[in-house]
Order: sequence, then structure tokens, then C-alpha cells
Amino acid sequence: LVAHLTSDALFERNIVMRFPGAGIVTEDGYEVRNVFRRNMAVQNAVELPHPEDVVDAHENVLRGCPGCERTGFWLRGIMNAFEDNEAWNNDNNGINLFNQDQPVNKYPSAPGGAPDTPLDHYVDKPVSFVNNVTAANAQTGFEPWGISKFPYARLISAHNVSAQVF
Repeated sequence: LVAHLTSDALFERNIVMRFPGAGIVTEDGYEVRNVFRRNMAVQNAVELPHPEDVVDAHENVLRGCPGCERTGFWLRGIMNAFEDNEAWNNDNNGINLFNQDQPVNKYPSAPGGAPDTPLDHYVDKPVSFVNNVTAANAQTGFEPWGISKFPYARLISAHNVSAQVF
């Protein structure tokens, strides 16, 4: 499920399973004010589809393959609401808020508006992040990259291999 240059939409009650990359993605970074609610990402890329696949988010962005690293939720567009989502048994991270390597362009500051506001990864943060679960992922449960402090309420992150929150 890819929100590609999409804003002000509702993504609710979706189940994504065994994708060769990330299950739910905000690909470009300009996706804003969407609501991701009650979605589940399970067992994404249990087997590598290609031997040249890379599991590093930064390297994948540089090679033009954002979200290819087998994560449940790979979110380059972070200025959205993430509520009641679950990520289980993914081959990399459960939820990755990737607020680095943001492209130089603009997003609409108002619903239905033209793109008029540049991204600023120093201040951009989620609209809300509540009641999410990350469990039994092969690396990290929840990984917010390059984001200033923001409240993530009632996060359950358990039995992830490397770290619960990184």
C-alpha cells in the first residue's frame, strides 16, 4: 500500500502481508495530513527476492528504492496521523519514520491546495502517533529517524530482535 504524493486521505483497516519490501509506505515525503488507522503489516519479505537487496533505508533511498528494506511501515512522509496500527514479524523494522534524505520540493499547506510549503526535517513531525504495536520484527520495533522529539503515546513494542525503540 503506497501513498504516493497523496494528502488528506484515510487509510484504514488494511492488511498487508509478505511484500518484497515495505508493506505500507509514504514514498516521497510530501504526503501530509493522511490518517493511517487500524492497519496491519505482517511478514514483509520473509525471503529476499533478489540477492542485491539492501536492508539499509538510507542506501535504498540513494539507489532509488525507498522502502525496499523489508519493513512493515516505511514512512518518509511523516506529517500524518498513525493510530492503532500493528507491525508483526517483518524481516527488518516494524515501523520506520524516515525523516532523512527528504527531497527538495513542496507539500500543500492546506487541504486541496497547491504545493506551497517546503519540507523541513528539523521540525516536521507526525500529527499524532498513538496506540501502535510493533512485535517480533527481525530488527527494531519502532525507529524514528531524524525527527525532533514528539509524543508517541501508548506504543507497545515487544520481542523485536535488536531493539524495541531505536
